[in-house]
Amino acid sequence: MNKNPDYVFFESKLPELLKDHIGQFVLIKDQTIHGFYSTIEEALKQGYEKFGNVDFLIQEITDEKRVNYINSAFL
Repeated sequence: MNKNPDYVFFESKLPELLKDHIGQFVLIKDQTIHGFYSTIEEALKQGYEKFGNVDFLIQEITDEKRVNYINSAFL
């Protein structure tokens, strides 16, 4: 399975992110962190304001394995 490069980046940063951002949502695009948010809705709003209707990653920072993938074509 070929993983999304932004998700691979997230996985590599997760141990570091768990120290200060557990429970928050991180916005990632092009293997760059673009902010931390209290809710997925805030992260989604910021993602569309910053990047428009393109793919980006919003991921909850948790020690549980979960993937939140929203395809821009769905919206």
